[in-house]
Order: sequence, then C-alpha cells, then structure tokens
Amino acid sequence: MASREDVLWAQVRMLTDFGVAEHVADKLIRTAAGSMGGRSTDYRFNQIAEALQMPFMTIHGPADLYLYCEGHRILREEQPRTVGDLVDICDSWPEVQWMMDRGLGTSVAVGDPKNPLGKVYACFYGGWNPTPEVFEAICDAGCGTLWVVDTSEALNEVARRRRVSIVVIPHMPADNYGLNRLFDDAMRRFGDFDIVETSNFVRVDRRAQG
Repeated sequence: MASREDVLWAQVRMLTDFGVAEHVADKLIRTAAGSMGGRSTDYRFNQIAEALQMPFMTIHGPADLYLYCEGHRILREEQPRTVGDLVDICDSWPEVQWMMDRGLGTSVAVGDPKNPLGKVYACFYGGWNPTPEVFEAICDAGCGTLWVVDTSEALNEVARRRRVSIVVIPHMPADNYGLNRLFDDAMRRFGDFDIVETSNFVRVDRRAQG
C-alpha cells in the first residue's frame, strides 16, 4: 500500500506551480506529512481480498491524475469566467449527472455563482485537501477559487475570511471521471475488458470522443 507521505508530497509541486514559494511549500507539506496517522483503516480491504484469494489493486492516485489534468485543461481551453460557469461545466459530466439524479450536484460551498473565478487552485491530486495553513499560502499566492471534491468548515472559514470561493464536485462522480478516463486509455492500449459497475461507480465510455 502506498505511503501516505509519498502521495502528499506531490502537493509541493502543485503549490509551487501555483506560485507559492518553494521553501514555504516544502515546510507546510512537511508539517502536514508529519501530522498524518499510521496505516489507513482501508487496509481491512486488503485483508478481505487476501482471505477470499481475490486479486485486488488500488488505482486511486492515477485516476486522480486524470481529473487533475482535465481540470487544468478546462481552465486553459474552456476559460470559465465565473463560479457559476465552472459549476455548469462540472454538472455537464455524465458522472455528475448520474449523481444529480440522486440529489447531489456540484455545489458552491463558499461564494456566489456570479463571482468571478479569479485564479483557480484545482486540488484533485495529492491525497488530501490542503490544510488551513496551506490554504492560507494558496490565498497569499492570489487564489480566487478553490476547486475540490470535498471541503471542511475549517477551509470554508479561511475562504470566507480571505474572500475566496470554493466549488465542490461530488466526490464519487469525480473519482468515477478519473477511473473512466483511465479505463478508456487502458482499453485503447490492451483491448476491451469487462467492467462490473458496483456501489457508486458508473461506467462512461469516452473513446468515441478521442
């Protein structure tokens, strides 16, 4: 199982790419890494798979990278101007529409749909949301909108005080998007394979779109 710290350290690059000074980003993430607990409680799934003699692998990080890259492509190519524009783009994804049919869509946790986006920090990789201290540094670097799959009252409080918006894609549809793009690429390379939709996963095939 991947080390929590190994996943978290990607946030240093994410922060410096956004404009946070490297020495500040390194210290903040080093502090966050030191506060992480031990082995994840999800380890029980490894034990269950072993007991059932069932092959089992986790590809959450690679799937998150697909979402991370897509988020930056949207900002670069589609150039949404307002918080509401960004919400509309997220809600157009079939994965999110599937969840909207069940009562949950993209939300504005802090701010107003009419607010200008400003500079957007898309936090879709790195294992965890920024801590409040890291978020303060992101705000210092000129953040106008934090774009995430989950938030907390601590982050919301920083956003309200710093006059920053927070846009939240529902977590499971966001994960589904990344997995679907990963599966599309795997099938292009290795050929089709069967996928069984379970729990809150819904398969969306985008291979015809290129």
